[in-house]
Amino acid sequence: MSKIVVLFGSLDTKGKDYAFVKERIEEKGFRAFVVDVGVMGEPFFKPDINADTVAKAGGESLVSLRQKKDKGHAMAVMTKGAAEIAKKIYAEGNLDAIFGMGGSAG
Repeated sequence: MSKIVVLFGSLDTKGKDYAFVKERIEEKGFRAFVVDVGVMGEPFFKPDINADTVAKAGGESLVSLRQKKDKGHAMAVMTKGAAEIAKKIYAEGNLDAIFGMGGSAG
């Protein structure tokens, strides 16, 4: 069974970059499992777990985050949600490594 690398990323702003990384991981024989943590736009490609699911795991809906237009608040909610998603994926035995790339907001 191949190892699973979970990619956490903003597919609205870094989608092309994550598509590139996903392809490289899969070329090496690993499975890439993508979790979208982007808030402001639509993802560049379809993730395994969408941003609304992450937002809800963090205690709020994606629609609400977009309406508030508060980047700091959105980052806090999505960070909390991503941590919850990571715990769940790990508990299910579907996480061998995590990869993420941050921009100016980390």
